[in-house]
Amino acid sequence: ILSNEKRKSLYKEVKDLTPHSDLYFTYHIEPVARNCRMYAERYLGTGKKIDPSVCEIAGLLHDIGYTKLYESNEQDHIRRGVVIAEDLLSSHNVDSAYRERIVDCIWTHDGNLERSRFLKNNRIPLENFFVNDIDALCFFDWPLDKLVTFVQQRLQVVDYKISLLKEAKKTLSYVKFPYFKFLAN
Repeated sequence: ILSNEKRKSLYKEVKDLTPHSDLYFTYHIEPVARNCRMYAERYLGTGKKIDPSVCEIAGLLHDIGYTKLYESNEQDHIRRGVVIAEDLLSSHNVDSAYRERIVDCIWTHDGNLERSRFLKNNRIPLENFFVNDIDALCFFDWPLDKLVTFVQQRLQVVDYKISLLKEAKKTLSYVKFPYFKFLAN
């Protein structure tokens, strides 16, 4: 999809666009992208058809709808994100077929996997499952002190413990793929 040089350039551009990038990019965006690629490569090794590059770039761009220029709310970050992702991928000369698959992963990463435009015989593309589930599971990988800082800054809540517990419960409900459900339990 992208040469190493273009991939690095895209990572830098996403980091520059990400609000609270010292925390959010470092402890969420980058790990989601890295884990999407890593798990897809492992799964590919089992003989299943999955594209690790689509997973990685979709993981990198999944929350691009939250930008420094436009801090959208939870409901519209996906709609805004697919537009921004399409523009970024076009500016990096990513082939339209790959762009469509990456954008589709972003479009469904809120647990609404059945919205995929690539649904075939009621089968959701593996890349969509991976981006959705790894995004949710990476919530639990944040160092606790960094997560607390982020929640307090972003959500401006006094009782962060209750907010974190509510977010954790909601986040686990997004995990759909049997392999990742097993890991989450």
